[in-house]
Amino acid sequence: MQNGKKHQPQADKKTVKPSSGGRSEASPPARPRKIVLTKVSHVRAELGRLYGEARRREIDVTAASKLANLLGILHRVIASSDLEERLETIEQRLKKEETPS
Repeated sequence: MQNGKKHQPQADKKTVKPSSGGRSEASPPARPRKIVLTKVSHVRAELGRLYGEARRREIDVTAASKLANLLGILHRVIASSDLEERLETIEQRLKKEETPS
């Protein structure tokens, strides 16, 4: 302590916990974000996000595995539904072409 000055503690700063996702201790818990999973690309993005969270240990790997399994099922359902819609469209076009004008 030079010059006879005492060290003054700084004002309390918000500390950030590593596991808090960057939120400060003083901030309220975040609302769960709304997840839209209506396209295969949405499911792919969510799966990537989930993988990252598991790798960073932000969520339990077992829970991530279960969610990833559900996302895989949802992927297959969306892909099958999309294929079904496309097939119906093709069948309707073919019927229109078969009927005489």
